[in-house]
Amino acid sequence: MSQEKENYHLFGTVQEFKDSPIVCKQIGTKRVAVSQIEGVWYAFEDTCPHQGESLSKGTLKGCIITCPAHNWKFDLKSGESTVIPDEFIYTFDVKVEAEKIFVNLKF
Repeated sequence: MSQEKENYHLFGTVQEFKDSPIVCKQIGTKRVAVSQIEGVWYAFEDTCPHQGESLSKGTLKGCIITCPAHNWKFDLKSGESTVIPDEFIYTFDVKVEAEKIFVNLKF
């Protein structure tokens, strides 16, 4: 069994979410989106596996993000598609310290 190593990166600040429910940024080679839903922070790779569309440009209803291109839906809690079997997006652990948001890009 492999051991996953924590690899937290500074994403931004809580203040950045004042006017937007989803914020997307480039961290290294990954486009990562973060959202806070009912007090819980979620981070996910901002690329739909279907055709690479930016998921953060889609709609968010509860913990379900819908791709704007072809309506593929993903649960931000698990990363699993709610409409296409065996499809998923990567999700990442989030921690907040002193109003700063960190995303764990472990693989």
